[in-house]
Amino acid sequence: QRELHALVESHGPRGETYDALAADLARITEFVETQLEPNVNGAFIVADGQQGVFEAIPLDVAPTPSLVLESVPALRPLVHASEDYPTFAVVNANQQEANVWVIERLGWSENIQVASDGYPRHQSTGGLNAQRYQNRANERVEAFARTVAEQVNRLFMESSTPPDYLILSDEEPMATAIAEHLHKEVSPKVLGRVVLGKDPLPTEIAATVAPMIEAAERQEETDAVQKVADNVGAQTLGIAGAVDTLRALANGQVQMLVMNDDFTATGWADYTLPLFGLGEIPAEHPAGGDVANLRVTKLEDEAVRLALLNGGTVELIQTTEPVSADRDVPRAGGEIPRSRAATALDGLGGIGAVLRYDMA
Repeated sequence: QRELHALVESHGPRGETYDALAADLARITEFVETQLEPNVNGAFIVADGQQGVFEAIPLDVAPTPSLVLESVPALRPLVHASEDYPTFAVVNANQQEANVWVIERLGWSENIQVASDGYPRHQSTGGLNAQRYQNRANERVEAFARTVAEQVNRLFMESSTPPDYLILSDEEPMATAIAEHLHKEVSPKVLGRVVLGKDPLPTEIAATVAPMIEAAERQEETDAVQKVADNVGAQTLGIAGAVDTLRALANGQVQMLVMNDDFTATGWADYTLPLFGLGEIPAEHPAGGDVANLRVTKLEDEAVRLALLNGGTVELIQTTEPVSADRDVPRAGGEIPRSRAATALDGLGGIGAVLRYDMA
């Protein structure tokens, strides 16, 4: 709030911009104090009263606090919230009951409960009867596992926004039986198995599966950078560097934008055309338009906006290498280890893209 007040005062004490920012400040303050639910951990707000824009998105995860005054919304915090806390499903099943939890941003999103219809009564001992009992028990396990797997398959294949990953509880024989009945398009989503208690909390589950999720996310980033590099090297559907990537984004060619999370570049834009460029605003309009329409913009935010606007995906590469027990802790003030994927993308200019089609 102090930063907001300081921003408003820096454009005062009067004038059109000052009045517009003061009105936006009042609207933001009113929303936070009277409309924002107290149980959320943050909010992403875009306010521009002059254009009648006020979008407020509550967040279950706490973003890094930031205040930006720019031509376009700084969308990277939302991408970070989505990528750093992917949605995943956890199946916790024994031979009597099963829970299929969907965890989104560390909170419950959905919980599907499935109960078995019972087991055969063990009325007699003896070789033949015992074998019959075991056969019937195995049939029950198989049938129940198939039912649970059907629920999981439906969750992943019929949802417009299916979970990113699937994790199974390490409860045998159910875990193996369920895995055998997963659809071929769902099976690759399985990251592994974990030991869970009977009624774990979302935060407990998240902590248990965190190493799996972390490893999967870092591998996806490495694969994304490699895909850009391979396509650039083959001179096919890959582009790298700020200028060429921005041009492809403006043309709607980009299928997947790949960018280091610390990439930054100053550029300019003419939103009336639209037209984008790198560096300072040119003295003459590159397309013969009105120079007054050229605006300073941050290309990292512009790149994310254009990718999402045209239906592309965004892969932000985590540049810092996570500290783990088997690695030496960096010394205070020393150089922070850089991830392998980020280092590889540095060689391509820190930003690149996989294209839908080539206009060359």
